[in-house]
Amino acid sequence: MYLMASFLFPELVESLANISKTLPKQIDSFSLWASHILANNKFFYINPQELISSATDHLTNWLQTSLTKRIDVWLGFIKSGLASTFRVVFNVVIGFACSIYMMFNREKFLAQCKKILYALLKPEKAITVMKFSKNSLEIFTHSIIGKIIDSVILGFICFAGVKILNIPYPVLISVIIGITNVIPFFGPWLGAIPCAILVLLTNPIQVIYFGLFVLALQQFDANFLTPKIVGEYIGLPAFWVLVSCLVGGGFYGIVGLILGPPVFAIFYQLFSSLISYKLKDKELPPETSNYLAGSEVLENTIKPQPVQESRDE
Repeated sequence: MYLMASFLFPELVESLANISKTLPKQIDSFSLWASHILANNKFFYINPQELISSATDHLTNWLQTSLTKRIDVWLGFIKSGLASTFRVVFNVVIGFACSIYMMFNREKFLAQCKKILYALLKPEKAITVMKFSKNSLEIFTHSIIGKIIDSVILGFICFAGVKILNIPYPVLISVIIGITNVIPFFGPWLGAIPCAILVLLTNPIQVIYFGLFVLALQQFDANFLTPKIVGEYIGLPAFWVLVSCLVGGGFYGIVGLILGPPVFAIFYQLFSSLISYKLKDKELPPETSNYLAGSEVLENTIKPQPVQESRDE
């Protein structure tokens, strides 16, 4: 981590400094390029320079008139935002301190949890709960750490590809793509949008190459790299990964997007185990393939009940 930080941080600072220096010139050059494209097209008659000038005038008028009236309201929002930020920072610090304390006493806490389980449950059920907890830990470990390793590898591949294509800000783009790739399903699109804007302001033509490269990179990651690294440890189909991201993101934002799939995988595995146990208890096959249309295994397994003869017969 130290070697990565010592390599990345100077490059990031230099890229951000170059962006702050060259951004006005890049906006002007992009405006001129768009004006040239639109001037040669009969279907468009909007002048980007006039549009930017009009937007600037509207912004100036808004700052001089409407802004002063809303300062008091915004100050209230800023005050509440600072208070909530302080609470978040305070909770993070307290949580970090509690985590250190728990890590130093983890063996004792684990023994106490086992003691409570054996006291409240039968030994067989207590062992089942401990196996389920251990399996849940493995799911979280392989999901989170595996995804981080996958994102680091993807970041280096992105850096090599961006360098080959001679796209500007290779380190910054690679870091953004790698970090956002930790978020399943939606992460690649979240990272590609700001990077595409940076490339668009520098060289609009290169946005096409960058978009095709990111599309190929994400396909490679989704179909080859992630299955090889994470494998089948998480045990969650792609459809339920999408559902878990939508539900987790809707309730808890970015944290829900990251933690949604492993949490959902735990409940998915628990529910699957429960269904398999119920089916075995009824002497039915637990495999899903036996319940497909046209499968004869289920029909052969279920024995028809003998028909009772009526009194007349």
